[in-house]
Amino acid sequence: QVHPEQIDVALDARVPVLSLFRSLDPTDVIRKAHASGVVTMHQITTNEEARVSLAAGVDVLVAQGREGGGHMGPHPMWSLLPQVISFAGETPVLASGGLCDGRDLAAALAIGASGVHMGTRFLATPEAPISAEHKAMIIAAGDGDTVASKMWDLLWGNPWFGMQARGLRNSLTARWAGRENDLAISLDQARADLAAANAIKDHDNMTLMAGEGSSRITSIEPAAEIVRSVVAEAEAALRKAVGLVS
Repeated sequence: QVHPEQIDVALDARVPVLSLFRSLDPTDVIRKAHASGVVTMHQITTNEEARVSLAAGVDVLVAQGREGGGHMGPHPMWSLLPQVISFAGETPVLASGGLCDGRDLAAALAIGASGVHMGTRFLATPEAPISAEHKAMIIAAGDGDTVASKMWDLLWGNPWFGMQARGLRNSLTARWAGRENDLAISLDQARADLAAANAIKDHDNMTLMAGEGSSRITSIEPAAEIVRSVVAEAEAALRKAVGLVS
């Protein structure tokens, strides 16, 4: 959802980049941003969204797959990404969804992406404004320890057409993920329970957004160190790949 007043605040603050997620048609927002000299980045989840954004003149596309944490798209990232790259022309395309290390960056670059867009990996940093418990649960997560569901939008009271959100499995997801129809009937009590859990920081019954890349995140590192290690690992992987064909 695009809130005009929020866009105005961002442009008045002279932000260097305006980052959007999905939208039926971002044309007006992109035009307004460009008029203020602001670079636009649009995270899309389907080919149709990508084409509309390109027609609107977006500066950077982010192809986000269903592996991502929080609200995410319907398609696997490694399926969506090459399709978007094939018709994006000179517009840079970033890969997003379940990515957390230099091997991911190397693979995305090899396909033709201009870079990657990582979220969950930077939650496991000292700088991230989430609780220590949330960070520890990301570190402890194994394969299959996230789940995608519409339950969170129901709990938040803001359903988003065609979207789900992905988070860490806990007692809250065990209770409602896959039982969204039952949740819709019991919303008042479920929202009260969530509010109570939030008040006492009961992480087993709270919302803990995270992507599928959690299973490959094993440590909390400073954000700057993550950037350095991802780049170094990608360089090493690409050099090795070159050796296979030289």
